[in-house]
Amino acid sequence: MMGGLDSEFVEALALFEPFGIGNPRPVFSEKAGALPFERIAGKSHLRCYRGRGLNVTAFNFLEHLELLNSDATKLLFYNAEKEIFNNREYVKVFVRDVQMLSAGKSGFLSYAEKFGRAPLYRKRGEAYEPDGSFGRVLVCFSPATFNRLAGENPGFKKAYGVISSPNPVNTILFAPSYYADLGYFGRIEVFDDPPRPYADYLKNSYYADIMIDEEQPRFENIPSTNVELLREHYKFFRSNLSGENYRDGVYEILKNKGYSGPKDAILLSYYIFSELGLIETDRSGMIYVGNFKTDINASLLFRYAVENAGNNPKTENDI
Repeated sequence: MMGGLDSEFVEALALFEPFGIGNPRPVFSEKAGALPFERIAGKSHLRCYRGRGLNVTAFNFLEHLELLNSDATKLLFYNAEKEIFNNREYVKVFVRDVQMLSAGKSGFLSYAEKFGRAPLYRKRGEAYEPDGSFGRVLVCFSPATFNRLAGENPGFKKAYGVISSPNPVNTILFAPSYYADLGYFGRIEVFDDPPRPYADYLKNSYYADIMIDEEQPRFENIPSTNVELLREHYKFFRSNLSGENYRDGVYEILKNKGYSGPKDAILLSYYIFSELGLIETDRSGMIYVGNFKTDINASLLFRYAVENAGNNPKTENDI
């Protein structure tokens, strides 16, 4: 990222000063994958150190932290300027905007990750089951559909682009932004044959009950799994994951511990065990692998994976 930015380049930009009305500061853009941004303690700002004296700051970007850290392909917009501190030169970059272009992981793995990491109030070993208790959001892209939905649902709140409040009251959302947070809704219904990237974004981002043009979204490239494989992965997790930090990357940790199998399969197992409460992560990112008996059929992720891979889940499969 930003490989061409150095002090000489930034000095050349200074030739165009002064910046202001009629001569705005140049804005650069480039495609990027996963970016190691972290939150500045106690603030809604983010930062990322890229080496070579390059510091990247994103003010009031906390809501985009997950997108920036993900391996989704994104378009980043930024300004650059030079700073001198303790007789050393630094290039300071300020992120102005980010737009998601395409999802990184397979849709099902992204969904599984969200599902497994959901902040759930449940007993150990109990799987999450969405109850739809947080209201509905009706998403549309045409004025005609918006007017029809408003007429059919007179009690619904109306919103344009984004949801102005996290309060999950029933809402009709017209022309949604990628940054419209729908995470509090129990049911998301999308109309008007939505653009494929937006439909993929919804599938990859939320674990609510999702309907797209009155059909549930289907996932492709679902990793294969079975009870025997899960038992094998669980033993590996028990020996190698407890006490490690989630922020170091689960797959990177497992590779360093000697795992050499398929990436998607081991990550799906991790998310299944997280859903069941066998694997937990505290606020510091520390991973804990439990040691108690649970029925793997209680996992919605497991049942979905085997059913859509042409297999049927067995009964009484304990891990």
